[in-house]
Amino acid sequence: TDGARFQTESLPVVVFIHGESYEWNSGNPYDGSVFASYGDVILVTINFRLGIFGFLKPTLGEHVISNFGILDIIAGLQWIKENIRTFNGDPNSVTLIGHGTGGSLISFLILSPVAQASNDLFHRVIMMSGSFLSSMSLTHKPSDLTLQVASQLRCPLDSG
Repeated sequence: TDGARFQTESLPVVVFIHGESYEWNSGNPYDGSVFASYGDVILVTINFRLGIFGFLKPTLGEHVISNFGILDIIAGLQWIKENIRTFNGDPNSVTLIGHGTGGSLISFLILSPVAQASNDLFHRVIMMSGSFLSSMSLTHKPSDLTLQVASQLRCPLDSG
């Protein structure tokens, strides 16, 4: 044989959530082939909105349950859950891994009512040097920042 073997069992899935910044980066530069070559695992990287498009408070209401960056990650995880079997992945064995802001985003996902309501999107996490408790993860008075950006962009602030 040529060393290749037919895979009959579903493989565990590792989802890499990139870090570095809430303002820039991408999952695209991370080549999963080296990681996957060390064991039987499928590595998936996802992209999500960054900067004000991803992490600005999306509304001035008090009961905001998420921002668009987190919602993008949840949508990616839902896609993985629904489609990973096509790639021989096990949707019941999904581990999230992230460093820096990626680790912080994972900690937000753990606490997110939206992610929890989506039912079993992930089963384990590895957070490296990032959590929701780090200063880089928190914005003081996010509504004020949203108002400032809206004002600078001359967005209407009334609901009518």
